[in-house]
Amino acid sequence: MTCSNKIIMTLAGLILAGCSSGGGGSDDGSTTAVLATKPSTVVTSLSNKISEVGANMDSALNGASMASIKTMSTVDTKCGVHGEPLFQPLKTNQTDCDATMSGYWDSEASECKMSSSDAAYTGMKFFCFIAKDTGSPDSLQGAFGLFGNISCSLEKQGVQWDGVQRTIEMTLSESNGCFQPGQLSDGPCNGQSSCTMTVDVTASTLSGQYYDTSLDLEIGTMYYRAKVKVSDGITELAVSNNGQGVVDNEDVYSVKLDETNKRFAYDVQSHVV
Repeated sequence: MTCSNKIIMTLAGLILAGCSSGGGGSDDGSTTAVLATKPSTVVTSLSNKISEVGANMDSALNGASMASIKTMSTVDTKCGVHGEPLFQPLKTNQTDCDATMSGYWDSEASECKMSSSDAAYTGMKFFCFIAKDTGSPDSLQGAFGLFGNISCSLEKQGVQWDGVQRTIEMTLSESNGCFQPGQLSDGPCNGQSSCTMTVDVTASTLSGQYYDTSLDLEIGTMYYRAKVKVSDGITELAVSNNGQGVVDNEDVYSVKLDETNKRFAYDVQSHVV
C-alpha cells in the first residue's frame, strides 16, 4: 500500500496523575470492568483518562499560556464544534466578534474563533484537542467515539469471539445507553432516534500476540478494523477505518495508556491510496 497526504500527530510522554485502574474496575473508579472482549469499555476508560489529561495538562505546558483555562467552566465555551479554540471571553454574534479585533467570525459554524496569533492559541488548541469530543478525528475523544458507540450496541446484542464472520441486523438506539440524545437522529438514523443496519462482524481473541482481541465491522462500504490490548499494565486501542465509506481513503489511529510508566500516547495517520 502506498500512502500520500500522510498526517501524523503524536502526543507522547504526558505524565498522568494517579494513573491506576485498581483491580478489575475501570480507570475512572467505577465498577465496570475494562475488558478486551468489550471494546466499548476500553473506549470509555480511555476517554475518561483523556479527560484527566486535559484537566492536568497545564502542568505539562507553559503555565502562562494555560492560565485562563483554570477559570473556564465548560469545554463548549472555549472549543468550537470542530475543536478550534474560541475567542475569550466568548462572543456569540458577528458584531461583537468583529469588535474584538483579534477574533474572527466563522459564519458556517456561527462561532467567534481565536486567532492563531493570540498568545494563548497554542495552549488552547492543544487543550481543545484533548478535552473536546468533536465526534470525528478532529479531536482525540472524537476519533474513537463512534466506534465505541457501535461496539456498545453490538455488545448488548451479543458478540461471539470465535473468528467467524457473521452478518447481523444491529439496532442503534438513543435509549439503550450507547448514544446521546440527538446523536442518531442528527446522523445515521436520519431524523429517527433509532434504526437498524446490516453489519458483517468478525470478532477474534488473539492468543500469543501483542493485542488481546480484534474486531472487524463492515457496514456497506464503511469498515472499522480494531485491535485491543488490556494486559501487562497497558490499555490500548488501535483502529483503522474509512468512516465516510470512501474507497482507498483510510484513517488509522491509536491511543495507548501505559499505567506502569504513567505514559499516554496518541497517533493518527490518514492514508490515501
